[in-house]
Amino acid sequence: MAVNKPITISYATPASDGAVSFNTVWIITLDGLSPTGTPVEAYLSISQNQRRKLLLSLEDGLTWNDTDKSVHVLIRNGQLSFIRDDSEMDYEFWIVWDNTNLQRIAYGTVTAVRVD
Repeated sequence: MAVNKPITISYATPASDGAVSFNTVWIITLDGLSPTGTPVEAYLSISQNQRRKLLLSLEDGLTWNDTDKSVHVLIRNGQLSFIRDDSEMDYEFWIVWDNTNLQRIAYGTVTAVRVD
C-alpha cells in the first residue's frame, strides 16, 4: 500500500545550483515488513497539471541502501529552476523490484516555494 505524504521543496535564486534543496531518507516497508527484493529501478516524479517537471532515478538523485531497505532522496537547487513562484504540485515514488513487480510506494502533494 502506498503512503500519502506531503513534501516541501524550495528553489532559492541566490543559492548555487549545487546547494541541497531537499534531502530525506525513506525507509521502505511493504505491508509493514521490510522488502526481500532488490530494486532494479526506482523513480521519483514531480509534476504540475499532469506535466512532469522533475524525474529522479537510481544513481540520479535516488540512492538505495540494501542494508536498511531505504532510499535516500537528494534534490539540488539547480534541478528546481522550474519553480517560478509558490505553487502546489504532485509527486509519485515507485520501485520496480528484481522480480519485475512495479510498486507505487508514496505519492502526495508538493508545496513548491520560490525564495528570492
